[in-house]
Parts: sequence; structure tokens; C-alpha cells
Amino acid sequence: MLPFDEKSLARLEELCQIACTPEEKQDILQSLSRVLEYIRLLNEVDVQGVPTCNFVLRGMIKRALKEDTVSDLFSGEEFLSGVPDRIGGMVRVPPVLKK
Repeated sequence: MLPFDEKSLARLEELCQIACTPEEKQDILQSLSRVLEYIRLLNEVDVQGVPTCNFVLRGMIKRALKEDTVSDLFSGEEFLSGVPDRIGGMVRVPPVLKK
């Protein structure tokens, strides 16, 4: 894996359209170098025979979600009771698109 150097950082700044101070550049170079070193270490791990894991939290999700249940719904009037401005049975909002 190629090292992340100042030339790479200059290209990244250009692509992201940002400007970094010299201190920030040094900090980013150190941080990204550590990340790339960690990735290099991960590439050395032997994963032969380890099944692919497509969804890490699958077991946790089943316990976290509850079944949908039907309950009493708000009436239209009750739903709109807290709305600051309305027209008929609809919520009035400020225009988003202008001519």
C-alpha cells in the first residue's frame, strides 16, 4: 500500500475544495497514516475459511425491534390541534420554492 504523503493530501484538498493550515495538514497526515497502517495490518489477517458476514448486527436487530401493533388513531381534528397554521384539514407551511 502506498504511503499517504503531502502530495496525496494536496490532491485530497483539491478534490474536497478545502484549505488546511500547516498544523491541520500535519495532523491529517498522521491520522491517515495510522489508518492506512491499520488497514495494512488487517490485510495480513488470515481469513481463509471464515464465512462472509453480510450483516453484523442481525442478532441484535431482532431483539431491538418490536412487533407492529394497531392502536387508536388520532382524529384529524386532534392531530391538527397543535399545528400553528392550517387551511381546512391541511397543515400550512411556508413556501419552499419561489417563482
